[in-house]
Amino acid sequence: MSLEIAGLGLVVGIFVGLSGVGAGVLMAPTLILLGFHPSIAIGTDLAYGSVTKLVGTWRNAAHRLVNRTWVLWMTLGSVPGTAAGTEITQLMPHGVAEHFLRIALAVVLVVASLAIVAKEVLALRGILPRPVDLAETRPWLICVVAGMVGFLVGLTSIGSGSLFMLFLLTFSGLGAREAVATDIANAAALSAVAALLHLANGTVDIPLAGNLLVGSVPGILLGSRLAHHVPARPLKLGIALLVLLGGVKMLA
Repeated sequence: MSLEIAGLGLVVGIFVGLSGVGAGVLMAPTLILLGFHPSIAIGTDLAYGSVTKLVGTWRNAAHRLVNRTWVLWMTLGSVPGTAAGTEITQLMPHGVAEHFLRIALAVVLVVASLAIVAKEVLALRGILPRPVDLAETRPWLICVVAGMVGFLVGLTSIGSGSLFMLFLLTFSGLGAREAVATDIANAAALSAVAALLHLANGTVDIPLAGNLLVGSVPGILLGSRLAHHVPARPLKLGIALLVLLGGVKMLA
């Protein structure tokens, strides 16, 4: 077992449990910067992340924080979208796919970080629109947005936590804790589908995923418990800054 990799999983798991920001925006670029090929980094991130999020969903469901209606409508769009994004990467020539995935990952990182900052700044100024519940008015729109975000997740392994969280907090009317729990539940489903496809395509490093799980499972449980005591806004803005720097570095 690699203590360094397990420690990395622990840190990322704590961040996910604390803020709901997806593991992909932190783990996938870190693995790439450590020298792993983009396809392996993305496939492995999805594999370990699906187990981590299943554990988080189990804990959140026990506390009745998961909104099942929103999870249903999101998974109807996000799961097929993720499957499509994952399969498209397998149709590309190997060299082209590696370059494309690195650029796509960097672009989504920048967009996701700016989305997190924009939401927090608008909330701080009190000018966010009043939350509405799309599940009651236009549930089909949830499927469409979820499908597009799921497609990005299949391509890059990221987007579920940051982009879906922004969507949930703006259009679901859920409180912060319920939005985080609902997002993690949806992410668990789409990550599991994408991870199985990557496993079948040979782009999952199983020993690496196992080492990450050693740290990430207790990390997300600890982060969920600490979430009651840590201010969410400074943490999310700090993570957004790190994500933005990572994306810019990968584009350079």
